[in-house]
Amino acid sequence: MVLRVIEEASQFSDDLTSGVVVVESDLEGEVIEELNSVAARNKALGYANAKGVADARINGSPTGAYPINADGKSLDQVQGANGESLPYQHPDMQTVAYRIDIPVVRKLI
Repeated sequence: MVLRVIEEASQFSDDLTSGVVVVESDLEGEVIEELNSVAARNKALGYANAKGVADARINGSPTGAYPINADGKSLDQVQGANGESLPYQHPDMQTVAYRIDIPVVRKLI
């Protein structure tokens, strides 16, 4: 089980007062529990602080864990060439990891 921040998917406001940190876990072990753990939240807060969100805090509730494919796309967003839904057996519908989006905000005072 490995937790990692996905920098290219994480976003912050221009003034660094808020943002969303995307944390990913591989398919080893108890993935959902790992992504919902304090360790995942601490990883997000550490990344937000490192990016300049002063004294970052969790802002609201993280999303539920969602599966992604090899291209880093949520399986809910994967479509065929004509916008059609793909069968679960399609190569683009194969889960390689799970992610969670954790909203962060700087401490107000």
